[in-house]
Amino acid sequence: MSKWNKHEVKASLIGKHQHLFSCPVCSQPMRMVEGKSLLCTNQHCYDLSKHGYLHLSARSHKTKYDKQLFTSRRMMCNNGLFDPLNEAISCTMMKFMKPLFDHKSHLYLLDAGCGEGSHSTHIQDKLTGKGITELTSVGMDLSKEGIVAAAKAYPYSLWCVADLAHCPFANQQFDAVLNILSPSNYAEFKRILGEDGCILKVIPEQHYLQELRCLYEQKKPAYSNDNILSRFKDNFILLSAERVTYRFMLNADLVEPLLHMTPLSWGATEADWQRMEKIDLPYVTVDLLILCGKK
Repeated sequence: MSKWNKHEVKASLIGKHQHLFSCPVCSQPMRMVEGKSLLCTNQHCYDLSKHGYLHLSARSHKTKYDKQLFTSRRMMCNNGLFDPLNEAISCTMMKFMKPLFDHKSHLYLLDAGCGEGSHSTHIQDKLTGKGITELTSVGMDLSKEGIVAAAKAYPYSLWCVADLAHCPFANQQFDAVLNILSPSNYAEFKRILGEDGCILKVIPEQHYLQELRCLYEQKKPAYSNDNILSRFKDNFILLSAERVTYRFMLNADLVEPLLHMTPLSWGATEADWQRMEKIDLPYVTVDLLILCGKK
């Protein structure tokens, strides 16, 4: 398929689901025009990029999340680092969203803070395997690097550069909002989530990537997510809180991408990197909490 044909396919997909979007400047409805742009009723215009994503942030914002981090994260995701987590999320969705699955002809999933898109893509694949075939996934992130990577790798979902403070979506459009190891904006999440929809937020537990924290010699007080949990319960009815803990075995090819896939590496010195290159790291601990809530 040519690049132009891929562009046409993505434009057609956005046009089919244009009702999801609202202008990030004036909140007016938007429509796809001439197969290349989203245009609102006040004439604010957003062109579809050559890679097939939309830039819907009202401001430019450079983040520290770079191409190497997203490439490393995708490699780890595609080698199974988060498979048990994604399976648990899909099972939670099946449990608490069954009435929606049974009665709606089409469902919409938003991954808020999607990074390079692997989580929502793998979760959608698992839902498809469980019989949920009419599902459109939308990913948003403020990092352009992440969205470019997502749009290139997963062309059949919708991707946009967007700000959590001004989500470019109309009210009550989504049946589920994923928020995985990412900042939140609960006021916006409640606005765009349907009345019977669910939010699934994933937060670290005490032992998450503890081997890496030791490598980077981070001497910090014991981690607690009590404040995050309390704030979630202040905003949503808590349906479940499931802790997912396991060790992921590493081969030699995965150690380097693991070291580069998280912000933990941002503070590493050259001496840290030299020391880490000599360390045998047989496994890493994944320790996460899945919160599921409703409005």
